[in-house]
Amino acid sequence: MSEVITTEEITTTTNQLSNLSSGAIATAIIIGSVVFVIMLIAYTNVIARAGYSRVWILIMLVPIANIVFLLIFCFKEWPVQRELAALRSRVGHQPAQQY
Repeated sequence: MSEVITTEEITTTTNQLSNLSSGAIATAIIIGSVVFVIMLIAYTNVIARAGYSRVWILIMLVPIANIVFLLIFCFKEWPVQRELAALRSRVGHQPAQQY
């Protein structure tokens, strides 16, 4: 036969789910923040090693502009590569063939 569910049971179940959701949201925010900081540090190190200013990391926070910058960053000659080419030309070193 059918069981009658009281308003008190519904309220208790809703409160339990609400408490669970709050904990899950807090955990997700903490984990997301930690991952964001780690990725931010990694991106700044890559950008700095490539010879660009670390300030360029701010462009990664702008939607669409971050994709454009990533494409430019990938296909443009890096400042480090220009410096290496200039140093090699001073010494008279022939660049290796790229395949």
